[in-house]
Order: sequence, then structure tokens, then C-alpha cells
Amino acid sequence: MKKDLFDLSGKTVLITGGAGFLSSSSFAPAIIEYGGKVILGDINVDRLEKVSKELSKKYGKDKVFYTYLDVTDKESISKVVEKYPEINCLINTACNNPKQSKDSKTITNESRFENFSLDTWKKDIEICLTGTFLCSQILGNHFIKNNGGKIINIGSDLALIQQDQSLYRVGGLPDEEQPVKPVSYGVLKSGVVNITKYMASYPLFNKHNVRINCICPGAIYNPDMTDEFVNKLSKKFPIGRLGKLEEIKGIIVYLCGDNSDFCQGSIFSIDGGRTLL
Repeated sequence: MKKDLFDLSGKTVLITGGAGFLSSSSFAPAIIEYGGKVILGDINVDRLEKVSKELSKKYGKDKVFYTYLDVTDKESISKVVEKYPEINCLINTACNNPKQSKDSKTITNESRFENFSLDTWKKDIEICLTGTFLCSQILGNHFIKNNGGKIINIGSDLALIQQDQSLYRVGGLPDEEQPVKPVSYGVLKSGVVNITKYMASYPLFNKHNVRINCICPGAIYNPDMTDEFVNKLSKKFPIGRLGKLEEIKGIIVYLCGDNSDFCQGSIFSIDGGRTLL
């Protein structure tokens, strides 16, 4: 056991959906701050380049790398592994997550169950579930060959509870026109939890010291959220507020590190008690 329980020296972590808010603002900084190296992978290269430059400016160019990555394409994933064979940790975050924000409203009437399109349903499944499967399969085989590795899947509190649709209600609209959180997100994150358990019980992963775990964060405050939404959502948490970026760093660092080797198939709720209700 390492003397420093949170030492990530020698760890190279691939983060899918690397241009996303949590990936770039919490997961990547946490890994770098504790001695690890980060590779951010995403299809949004412009956003990826921007966040990578910001992280490199703060932490140094030798700690942050970025690459185009399509999690639905086996060849794309394999190319990343060929380019960075030192990868020994994978964090699966890539997933569509429609949100209400100050600048846009992606939760619209089209999000309603009766209006939700088959094309959107298939695309959401492809990115989140197929992406998690393919990345875990390809990186998992890489870790088996190296006799060790870590896979951390990012679930959600909505994998464990149902969305309270009252959060999205708009005054003056009839019930059949109210915006809602779409059906796909919670379904997909439930699938992420289940594939975590499947892989963690898979004999070959256990034989070759591959550890697979999942964290299910509750809502983390994002300055892009409206004040009204933050106030409504905060009331859903027993502690009376949303999470902070710093408050999910510890579990990421722990699960990437060697001292979490006895964790296998664990589902960590980091949610201010929301899933208790």
C-alpha cells in the first residue's frame, strides 16, 4: 500500500466525454493535482482544445493531452489506445444529458415521452450504453494484457431514483405541453450501473486485476444553471444544496488509485442524500 493514499503517480487516465463540464472541471483537475496524467477524448474537438489549453496553462503541458474520440466507433477507440499505450485507467462519462440552462433550453416539448423520437432514443443509447460497452471492452482487453487497470463508470442519482418532473414545469402551460426530462437519461444511467456489476463479476477481469466501479453523482452546481432551477432543485436534497465540483474529486482519485483495489462492482452515491428520499 502506498504511504500516500491519494498518490496517482504513474497513472494515465483516459476520460471519455472529456470536453464535458464534470470531466474538464472536476475529474481531470483532481487526477492531475494528485500526480496523474490525463487524456481527454471527445468528438467536440473545438471545445476539447479549449478546455485542454486551459488545463495545460494551469497544470503544465506534460499533464494534459487531448484526442478525437468517437466512443461509438471501435476503430476510433483503438487508435487512442495505440497512441497512448500507457493508459491504465478509464473513466466513461460520454452521454447525452439534456438540461435547462441560462442560454438554451434543450429540455423542450420534444422531450416528452409521447413525442420522444426513435432517432433520439437510438442516438442516446449509442453514445451512452454502446459507448460505455465499447470503451470498456477495448480498454478492458488492454488492461487484461497488462494485468491490471481501472474502469470508472459515471452513473447518476437518476440511475437509482426517478426524475421529479415538477422541476421543469413552466407556468401557464397545460400538462400535455409541459417540458420534462426525457426518458432516455435515467434508463441509460441504470444500464451503466448494471454493466458495471456485470463486468465486475466477470472472471477474466478479476483474474487480471481489472477493477470496475461506478459513481452516481447527484446534481453538481454549474454556473450555467438558472437561479430558479438551482433553488427548486436544492430543495430535493436533504442537505439543502447542490454538490460542489470539489466534492466529487476525492472518490475519483480514490478509485483511480491503487488503494481502492478491494473495491469491485461498488456503486457510490455522491448525492447529498437525494437517493434516500
